[in-house]
Amino acid sequence: MPTSGWSRKSDGIRTVYRPLTFWAARQAIVGRKRVRGDRTAGRFVRDEVDHLVSDTWHRYDELREHLPNQPTLGSRMNIRLAALTDAMLQVLMDAGIERQP
Repeated sequence: MPTSGWSRKSDGIRTVYRPLTFWAARQAIVGRKRVRGDRTAGRFVRDEVDHLVSDTWHRYDELREHLPNQPTLGSRMNIRLAALTDAMLQVLMDAGIERQP
């Protein structure tokens, strides 16, 4: 059980940002080349992007359980958004999507 009294239902970050992350990822990633400069690698499709975002939220849930309590709403939001960012990076790396400068 999480030490911070967290439940999936009470997480405002999830409530507000989950729909937004699907929209933003679709806008930013769908149709993009998998590997910059390599036409043979293909492009990202919507279903794949949706899967990556869903996996990101599952990873966020895992990370969220271990986040420390924060004294203010702003600090809680910053910590949770950092966890969401880290979750997305982990999911992309696990999927073999390389970081490119």
